[in-house]
This record gives sequence, C-alpha cells and structure tokens, in this order.
Amino acid sequence: MLQHIGLAEPENPSSIWRETDDPAMLAMCARLLAKTTVPCTYPPDNLAREALEVAQKLYATPDTPREECGWGPEKGKRHSYLLYRRLAVELAIRSGELQTAADILGQGLRRDLFTNGGELSDFLMVPGIYDVLPLLARGGKESNPFFIPKEDAVVMVREITAALELRAEHGRQWALHPSKVGWRELLDRLAEGAWKANRKEYQSMGIQSAKGILYDPASEEEITAAEEKVGQLPADFKEMVRLANGFMGGWHFFAGGIAGIQNITTEGDGYADIVYEHFEDELGDIDYKMIQLEPGTECDSFDHFIVLPKYWKEGKVQAGKEVKDGEYQYWHWAFWSGSGICHWDSVRDFVCSCVEEVEEMIENGEEED
Repeated sequence: MLQHIGLAEPENPSSIWRETDDPAMLAMCARLLAKTTVPCTYPPDNLAREALEVAQKLYATPDTPREECGWGPEKGKRHSYLLYRRLAVELAIRSGELQTAADILGQGLRRDLFTNGGELSDFLMVPGIYDVLPLLARGGKESNPFFIPKEDAVVMVREITAALELRAEHGRQWALHPSKVGWRELLDRLAEGAWKANRKEYQSMGIQSAKGILYDPASEEEITAAEEKVGQLPADFKEMVRLANGFMGGWHFFAGGIAGIQNITTEGDGYADIVYEHFEDELGDIDYKMIQLEPGTECDSFDHFIVLPKYWKEGKVQAGKEVKDGEYQYWHWAFWSGSGICHWDSVRDFVCSCVEEVEEMIENGEEED
C-alpha cells in the first residue's frame, strides 16, 4: 500500500477504521485485520468479521470516478483496486453471511466487472462460492451483468454445438480466408478498424491516421538479410512484410502489435524456453530454435515468437502426427498474464483475429479502454 498509494500501515487498525472515512485507510485496515502470518491459515472469526465490517464501510463510501483514476500514489483509486472484492467475498462466506457475499460480488461486477480482484476463475476457486452463486442469480442482470437467462442459454448451447460440429467435419470456417480476403485488404481493414477502436492511444503516440498504424513495406534485400540471420521465414509472414513490415498495437491492444522483420532475432529473452512447454507434445526433444519478433510499439511486456515451419514439421513428424508443408506457430505472451500463451497457426491467423476483434468492437459501438 505504501508503494501504490503512499500509505503506511497504522499501528492499531481496529481503532483507526472506526474514526475515518478515508477509502485508502479503510482498505488498509481491512487488509491488516484479515492478514495472517502463517501461510494457508485464516484470521480468527472475530477478526474476520471485523475485516468484513470494514470492507462494507469502504464499499459504502462514494467511489472514485474512473476518469480520475490512474497509476501512482497521487492518482485516485477505485474501491475494487484498494481492496479486492474477492477477499471481502471470502470473509463473508467464512463468517456464514452468504447473502452479504452475494451482495458484495454483485456490487463489484456491476461497478468494475473482474477488473480487480482476479479473473472469473479466481472467484470460482473461493471455498463456498457455489453456495453464493444461486443467491447472486436471483437478482438476474440487476445483480450480475454476466447473468444468462435459461432461454438464452438454451439457444447459445444449440448454436455452439452446431458450430463445433461444423468445425469438426469441415475444419475452421474463416470469414477472412485467403481465398476471400487478400493481404492488402486484410491490412487495410486492420488499420482502419484499429484507428476507430483505439484512436486516443494512437494519437498519444503521435499517429495521425489509420495509415500510420502500418509500417512501411520491407524490401526484398531486407527480407533476404533477415532469412540469412534467422532461417527461412513463413511464406505468409513474408507476404505481409512486403506490404507492411508489421503494425502498431497499444499497451494491451493487439499485444502491442508486431514489428515484422525489424530487429528480428533468435536470441529470445529467457521467456521462450519457459513458455515453450506449451508445445512439448508437438516438439518433444528436437533441437529447435524460435525467432522473436519485436512488438510493434511500446507495450505491457508482451513477447512475440514464431516456431519456424522447419522445426514445427520436424517435431510433428517425430511425434507421429501429420503436418503440411509450411505449417508453423505464432504466439505471444506476457509474464504477468499467468494464463498460458496465446497462439495461432500462422501470423495471418493472428492478424485475422485482430481484424475480427476490432470490427466487432466497432459494430458494438465499443472503444479500447
């Protein structure tokens, strides 16, 4: 708390919280009352109940508007940032106050979704949460913006099942298949969509139009030099860089984008081998190397890699699996994500997913936050 909001720990939280309405201090007191010194243990019932009481007092105070929030001690903070609601939910469950747990969870979902306090999977791991969810469901969408009525769920299951059966029988059905959409159109749609969906962030980078999101094409000499450095590049990747040598994303938008063959390397930065366990079944113990792409712009620590076709085929064949010539993998990852890598069967597939993402955002009237 000292680092993030410039607040030191009080000596007597049980006394302080009753005398203050300061959200940061209330959050600090709740954290301290719920804190234990031995891992995997819980506070005594009296302290757990008191910490819950402090949390409820915090959540009852006016919340800081989102536009006033930011990083650093001098910026305002939302209640869900000061005190993760997952903690308050667990305290309420352990105190036997299931309706209180449902109310706190519902309030958090309405105000901040899962922005702070963990992802959905984190909440579903809280002991006793499945006794709380039916209580939350009683309020429908008024309590939970993620609530799905039974009649809608039936339709969703039917459509998802039909889509899975279609894919199992005929393979992936790309609306942006190369036979329908060429690279030029694909890149133009990416740039135009990205500009509409993320204009504020691009303008803060000094970009003045959609055209500025795409890097200038790479020359044949530059492509040849890159291949002499890292090995034969995938055909679709080379098609892209001949038209645009990568594209800019944002801090999180498109995982920063990719910079084509600019500063391409096989050195990696330590994360390649760590995350590469994801492909262990396909590649086994072959002597492989990956190439690392530079992000298209400054971003939140995203790393971008390509498993070259040569090594992908060698590993799959060694594992007794079928593989077509030219198949490979592109993936990106950030050390803080904790949820595994995001991977595609090609760079083109990744670009297609970016186009689909922004065009859906535009259709829904959304912008990148």
